Amino acid sequence: MDAEPPGDPVSTEDPAVDGPDATAGPSAPPPPEAPRAEDPGDARLESNRRMRAATVLTIPALLAVAASAALFLLPVTNPGVQDCGSPAWFLLQAHTDRPLVTDEGSPLHGWDKARLRQAHDDRCSAQVADRAVPAGVLLLVFWVLALVAIVVGWTGRRSLRRQSMVDRR
Repeated sequence: MDAEPPGDPVSTEDPAVDGPDATAGPSAPPPPEAPRAEDPGDARLESNRRMRAATVLTIPALLAVAASAALFLLPVTNPGVQDCGSPAWFLLQAHTDRPLVTDEGSPLHGWDKARLRQAHDDRCSAQVADRAVPAGVLLLVFWVLALVAIVVGWTGRRSLRRQSMVDRR
């Protein structure tokens, strides 16, 4: 055997002794790198993020519409005076509060001033307003979140379609 230059590994050319990579030599290409999952240039990854964001936006949107429906549909009452019904029905039917005094100014039902004050404070229109305003705000929140989710989902879906067209070529 010839003397090999110092610094070069000595190989017996036996894979059992040297291992499977010992005979590869310096001219063998390096192994391919596995694609990174968090590559910001990957269009599919960005599309998947958009689709997940659209899904995440639908959850609070559905919660907002459920809370709004509960506020609009749970009935309110003014005990001893009027059964108001649900705020939605009260508003849609344009109901008004029942009067608490007669045309002459005497209290209905023979109530004293304290009971009249309580009935006035609990009148249906005030209770309906106390529920309808937050329900309307929640309904607005639902529409905003739903529209944002639709746009984000649409752009993610469109990007996925474009990427699949590029992959087919």
